[in-house]
Amino acid sequence: ETSINQDCRMDLNNAIAKMTNERYKFVINELELKERNPEELAKEMNITIDNLYNIRRRARLQLKNIMVRKEDYYD
Repeated sequence: ETSINQDCRMDLNNAIAKMTNERYKFVINELELKERNPEELAKEMNITIDNLYNIRRRARLQLKNIMVRKEDYYD
């Protein structure tokens, strides 16, 4: 893994750690980082697939907002 990829992964992990909603963190980790199957994850979480996608959309928005304020996740 290149130094740039390691830096990006570290930035992403730091940003995820700053997320305030644990459910959002879980969904981002499972769907985006672990590349879990959405149907299986929705079943595991006992929610509909539509609800899972809505949670993922809100989680991505929160993550984007955190990453825009990059200095905030390095305190």
